[in-house]
Order: sequence, then C-alpha cells, then structure tokens
Amino acid sequence: MTPSEDLHHLIQSLSKSEKRFFKLYASLYSGSKDYVLLFDAISTQKRYDEDKLKRKFKTSSISRRFASIKGYLHKIVLKSLLVQYDETDIYAKVKTQLKLAKILQEKGLYKQSEKLINKVNKTAIEHELFETQLEIKNKWQYLFSSQQGYNKLKIEEIDSQHNENLKVAKQLKDFTLLRHYLKQLSVLIYQKEKLRGERTIEYLDKIINHQKVRDSSDSSFRAKVASKDLYIKYHYLLGNQNKEYQYQKELLSLIESKKALKIYSINSIITFISNFLLISLNRKDNISFLHYLSVLESLKPQTHASKEYLYFITYQNKLHYAIKMGDFEQAQQFISDIENHINHAVNLSQKEQLLFFYMFAYTYLAIGNYALAVDWINKIINSNLGISSSTFGSFSRILNLIIHFELENFGHLEYLIDSSKEYLKRKGSLYQYERLVLSFFKKVAISSISSKSFEKESIDLAKALDSLSLDKGDLEIITKFFDIKIWLKSKQQQKSIAEIIQQEQLKKLV
Repeated sequence: MTPSEDLHHLIQSLSKSEKRFFKLYASLYSGSKDYVLLFDAISTQKRYDEDKLKRKFKTSSISRRFASIKGYLHKIVLKSLLVQYDETDIYAKVKTQLKLAKILQEKGLYKQSEKLINKVNKTAIEHELFETQLEIKNKWQYLFSSQQGYNKLKIEEIDSQHNENLKVAKQLKDFTLLRHYLKQLSVLIYQKEKLRGERTIEYLDKIINHQKVRDSSDSSFRAKVASKDLYIKYHYLLGNQNKEYQYQKELLSLIESKKALKIYSINSIITFISNFLLISLNRKDNISFLHYLSVLESLKPQTHASKEYLYFITYQNKLHYAIKMGDFEQAQQFISDIENHINHAVNLSQKEQLLFFYMFAYTYLAIGNYALAVDWINKIINSNLGISSSTFGSFSRILNLIIHFELENFGHLEYLIDSSKEYLKRKGSLYQYERLVLSFFKKVAISSISSKSFEKESIDLAKALDSLSLDKGDLEIITKFFDIKIWLKSKQQQKSIAEIIQQEQLKKLV
C-alpha cells in the first residue's frame, strides 16, 4: 500500500510564517517533541519519500512509533493553522467567539456573555453574515430576555426584535436565491458549447427578469454584487460584450468600496478583478487594464493559498498582456518564473495550468521556437482536461496545426487535420470558424504549394473569418487568445507575429 502523502502536501503548503507559528505552537506542548523533528525532515523533501524518512530515524524512538507520530503531527499542524486562521478568517473568528459566549454562559457570567454576543452581532451586521445574525436573534436574544425576567420586557421591544428577524431572514432568502441563479449560470458558462435554441434563451431571460435580480435598490451589499454578477454572466452567455463590460465596471465600483473588503474574501476580490481584466484586454481598453492590474498587485493576502492565487492570476494577466502587445521578449521572461512557480504550486488547478501552457506554446510559436511550442501544446492535448474541454481542445488543436505547418511536417499534418475534425465533431463544437480553418490547412498542407497559392488561400480565409464577426460562438473563439489572421498576415508579409501585432497596435494610434 502506498503511504499517504497528505501530511507532506500539507507541510509543503505552509508559508514561512505558518511554519514559524507551528514551531511556537508546538513549544506550548509538554512531552516528547519527536513530531517536530519529523516536521523538519518532511519540510526538506520536495517529493515525499517515507522509506528515506524511516532510514533517517532508524536509531531514534521515531522509528518504533512512526505511524502514530505522523498522525499526531498531522493533527498538531491542523490545530496550529486553526488557531492562526481564527484571527484572519471572519467566519472562524465569529464561530470561536460564539463558543466563548457559550462557555461564559455555562459559568454563569451572563453579563460578559451578553457583552461578547453584542460584539459578535455588530461584526455579523458589518460583514452581512445573515446566518449568524439569525442565530443571535433567535437563540441568544431570547436567552438573555428570559434571564432578565419577562416582567421587565416590553411588547414594543419584542415586536422590534421580531421585525428585525424578518428583515434579516428576507435578506438571507433574497441572497440565497441570487446565489442559486449564479450557480446555474456558472454551470451554463462552463458548458457553453451546449447552449442552443430558444428554450435556453427563455430560461436565461426568466432568471434575469426575476424581480430580485432587476431591483436590488433595497438589497444587502452581497445581493447587489450578486445581481451585477448575474447580469455579467447573462450577457456573456448571449455574447453581448458591451453590456457585459458595462456591468463589469459597475461591479468593480462596488468591489473597490471599503464595504467589499469587510464582506468578501481576498480570493473573491482577486477573481472579480481578474474577470474584468480579461474583458478589458479583449476590448483593447489598455488604460483600464493597466489600472486594475496595479490594483490587483496592491492587494495584500495573508495566507499562503491566497498569495499563490494572487501570483498566478497576476502573472496570467501580465503574460496575456505581453502577448496581446506583441512583447514576446517580456513574455519569455515571465515564462521561466511562472514555470518555476507551477512546479512548486499546491493549489493551482489543472485548468489554470493548461491556460499557462497554451500561452507558453503561443509565445514560442511567435518567436520561432517550434520545438518548445510543440512540447507545451502536447501537454494540453495529452491531458485529461485537454480531452474533456472543447475550448482548450479547439484552441490547442488549431495552434498545433500552425506549429506543424511551420515545421513543414506536411505528412503528419494530414493526420492532425482529420483527427482534429473528428475530435471537434465528437465534442459537438465544430463551429464554422473551425470548419474554415481546417479546410484551409487541408488545401495548403502540401510541400509543393506555391507562395502565390498560399497567399490566395490565406486572403480567402481572412475574408471568410471576417464575415463571421456576428456569430456569438465563433466570435468568442476568434477573440479569446489567438487571432489566426495575425499569423496569416505574418506569412503574407514575411514578418514575425510580434511585428504584425505591433503594426496593428500602431494603426489604432493613427
């Protein structure tokens, strides 16, 4: 049986400050500190090797109780994190304070308990923790009232408390409904290739026309943000980028307020800003992009996971911007640093990894290093997500065709064209865009093609792609990360992709 690597993964995820706190926390415990020695040994291992650990401690008491010490260490590390996060996570902090209030109650220290509960209630209101507010109102306020004696209560006070309960319950109900709709639209976005027909449009309209979505004037802050987010996702699904951008800006104006920092986690704020950066760059609003990129970089997360998340989101956008500007020298510099971080990442999802791999492949294509471009694109095609996701599948396969064309692997290209067509058909996402591109490569992927014939076919393809600009599905694919027309122009004008991109940028300034 393979030894569990959970403890190794946990220790490797710790930041320097978290490791330092663990040592301080462990020093409070009496008795043997064998588990600290094991902690230090595991910390040095890039890959978990239990046999090597056992050999290291062969002559110590650790070897006789290795499994139990390993289990105890896992528990102590988690406890140290719990203590540390109680101060940084508002949900954990509130739960701890409610436990303390209960202890004070059981000791008969009612005044102290009530004082602490009032403090928790204030925090819950500031952070819009509706469930906590209701718990306090339904449980604690009733308890304090009974302890004071019903003869001291006034009917008006009871009515006031009841009305407050109803108000908070309504806020919770409204926000829960909006969150439910957000989950539904998020699923549709993830499965966007399945969107077809009037029934889907009617379903989306039913959500967006709900009274709680349309009128959030008297709603909680959370509900207002959720309402804006719903409009963003709705217009994204319909392909209306102007409206999507409008609501992205409105949402960010809310997120930049001090209220947002109290209510939302740092990861949520990073995600909100990152979503805006993507659409602002696609709309060529470089001023807004650079402004909010600096806002993103100014954030100061406290935990290792949040720091890692901020790093990858920041560099995803920096790399994307360098590619869009045709600054592939800068993109190359980013790649070496990002690659090193990916190798040591703990929380980076496979989807995010593949997004980086795609941009790496495109960068190496642009600078003419086709061997490295093939290596990175193959990592996507050969991955499980590359197989299951039609978005990654579509982009990577088209980029793969271009790379092999540049390598003049014409014999292999015929196979790649046919296999790409079959893949996209199976995924139900063979848009007209892909049909045109595959047909183009079928015509030009021969060693005997003349430069004149290639130029004619590439001009015809560019014209055909221009005619697709109103098709929502095709438009998303064309504008995502790679515009094949840039590559076509580079071949026609015998210039690098970087030169063509910079040339297009200059045209916009004239």
